[in-house]
Amino acid sequence: DKSVVAGYSAAISCSVRGFPKPKIVWMKNRMIIGEDPKFLMQNNQGVLTLNIRKPSTFDGGKYSCKAVNDLGQDEVECKLDVRIVTEPENK
Repeated sequence: DKSVVAGYSAAISCSVRGFPKPKIVWMKNRMIIGEDPKFLMQNNQGVLTLNIRKPSTFDGGKYSCKAVNDLGQDEVECKLDVRIVTEPENK
């Protein structure tokens, strides 16, 4: 699980190996993340990263990385908490 500050880019990673090479699906709260400019999906030699640009509290939730091939599937989940940092008031 991960906690990030709203407005600062966040990244979630998972490691995937399999043969045949699995298809990767990223999901947020059980919904597939499609083409969305807020999200950038990268794969670097089996280490998959989901970058979230300037997250807001709306982007908090349960993210999952699902790998699927002809032999089966596996999935890992991560809860993302997006916090708002307030400036202390000067008195």
